[in-house]
Amino acid sequence: SVSEKYNIIVSNRPEQLALVKYRDKTRNLYRIGSGKLPGEDDLLLISMLPAPTKQFFQGVGGIESTDQQIGQAISAILAGFGAKASEFNCPHILVGHLQVGGAFVSDTRQLTGHDIEVSKDQLQLAMADLVALGHIHKSQQLGQSVAFYSGSIYRTDFGELDEKGFYIHNLVKTGPMTELISQFILTPTRKLLKIEIDTTEEEDIQAAVDATLFAYTPDQIKNAHIQVVIKVWQDETQRIDITEIEAYLTGYKAMAVDVKLIRIPRENVRSERILKLTLLRDKIEEQARIKSEIVPESTLSFADDLESKPREEILSAVSFSV
Repeated sequence: SVSEKYNIIVSNRPEQLALVKYRDKTRNLYRIGSGKLPGEDDLLLISMLPAPTKQFFQGVGGIESTDQQIGQAISAILAGFGAKASEFNCPHILVGHLQVGGAFVSDTRQLTGHDIEVSKDQLQLAMADLVALGHIHKSQQLGQSVAFYSGSIYRTDFGELDEKGFYIHNLVKTGPMTELISQFILTPTRKLLKIEIDTTEEEDIQAAVDATLFAYTPDQIKNAHIQVVIKVWQDETQRIDITEIEAYLTGYKAMAVDVKLIRIPRENVRSERILKLTLLRDKIEEQARIKSEIVPESTLSFADDLESKPREEILSAVSFSV
């Protein structure tokens, strides 16, 4: 806890706090159970749930590291929050750094399997009027629930095109009910556009580059910081005109353009082709073709012998020649 004009409490484990508003309009935070709560002033109950880790649950209470047992422990914590909240006649906010099932990391992709996941049903155990979440960078409301991710206030990765900003939540207490009114406020942020081009399966490299670039409208390009990533065969790198690409995009008022080439050695692909061949003769011939070499027929015949003759006969021939 940091004591200043407005005190700060950092929660490194699950706990509940009370934000007290006094009659003289001053405010202060207290940990529930500290014995300092006045009984007649306005209260706001805040339940804190930091990012759940297996190390925490193993170290506190000896819970094993299986996801099922950790999920049960989180449910117990949230249910405990809900039970305590029922003792207060005030709005209740759950603040958590969590990955919630069903949350989106982009307009179409949901994040699964990366962290300990909490379900929407588990969140309801806390009986909160508002669930304010961190961890996922895309702002969103989880369905029609009271759970929100504010997300990041600016873009950090190329291809991150969703709107950025923050939520302002108003909790209005009317009798036994609390009404939640939420508003999303946009923040100005850089437009980061990533353009990916694969030319390794195209005969006309320039046509492949142009087709991809022309698919973006002037409005998408204007004022954008653009990263162009081009996959190209190593021996065809000189066919990519980086200056021309930069000029085209800046001509449509891109703020900045960064062109990156991913050079693919053909030998890698050819080596994979060699590994797929079955006969030793075929492998040797393919390797020779890559290197533009000629393999003597005697070498190929010896390769056939190695694969077809009994081991004793091959060893005998080698011993005789030595």
